[in-house]
Amino acid sequence: MAYITTIRYDGTLNGEPWLIYKYPDEQFLSGTRLVVKQGQEAIIFKSRKNSEVYQSGTHVLYTNHTLDGIDETFSAEIYYVNITSKLDMNWGTQTPFQLEDPKYGLILSIRSYGKYGLRIQNSKMFVSELTGTVYQGATIDYMMIASYFSAFLTTRIKTVISKFMIQKQISFLEVTAFLDELSDQCQAVISDEFERFGVEIQNFNIVSITPLKEEYEQLQRNKQEMALGSSFYTKNRSYQILEKIAEQSEHASFEDAGKGLRILQSGNAESNDSANVNLKDGSQKNRSCANGNFCPDCGSQNMQGMKYCGNCGHLLTKTCSRCNTVCGSGQKFCSNCGGQL
Repeated sequence: MAYITTIRYDGTLNGEPWLIYKYPDEQFLSGTRLVVKQGQEAIIFKSRKNSEVYQSGTHVLYTNHTLDGIDETFSAEIYYVNITSKLDMNWGTQTPFQLEDPKYGLILSIRSYGKYGLRIQNSKMFVSELTGTVYQGATIDYMMIASYFSAFLTTRIKTVISKFMIQKQISFLEVTAFLDELSDQCQAVISDEFERFGVEIQNFNIVSITPLKEEYEQLQRNKQEMALGSSFYTKNRSYQILEKIAEQSEHASFEDAGKGLRILQSGNAESNDSANVNLKDGSQKNRSCANGNFCPDCGSQNMQGMKYCGNCGHLLTKTCSRCNTVCGSGQKFCSNCGGQL
């Protein structure tokens, strides 16, 4: 039986990037030379508990015991690992995930993609986690690692994006300005999992976070409507709900239609109420009869900008719990974000 006396790996024949290569032979002579090139590390497993990592250079392998007059052999599994950084790895959400726009309340189908780099930081740990999937003479490329971590990446990135948008209370119309901050948060979250496999994540970047085209256009329309006032926005959203019910089913129930009508009526009531002040005695005073704010408690007229009534001390404003906009005490919906007060 012929034994290998020099062990080396020069890369793939077509020059494609590689990550792990398992040497095809497992029987070697004592004194065999192990050649490890720059950018490589070699891991030799003589048993599950007996392994050693070799850096770049030429090494001579010996057995632990020698027999007089006999060239002693030894068995081992040898893996070459590419430890250079690869910075052009792509990631992306294979299917859209559902998120609510915190500012405009629309349920959106979000897609996201970007790039990242990786480097094998601990070859021994990395190979130990993957030895069951590598056959003799086989080469593993970076695509295998990308697919291995794909589901994990997508899940973590969805969570980070969702929490970030809610905490910042920003719309997906504005998210482009926060991509660097989001990228840093994502890298911090996913790094721990990759390090468990001996892999270091480098330069994680989110290139884009976008809803579907038609949803993005709807967001823009909602933004324009918000600028025209909460009353306009509420009534228009009510009409949209009724239209959607009609489109989804020719046999929409009276109950479904009633929901839309109640929202529409609520918007009309808001519009009417905005012109009047309800007093304690049940009477109303029209806001348009004079400049200033009328107290809903005592009916006294107050100057614009006053927070409390000058006659009875009643609070004249409300603060939106969603966006912290200060609104009039008679408003039912926030004039900035449309949230219910």
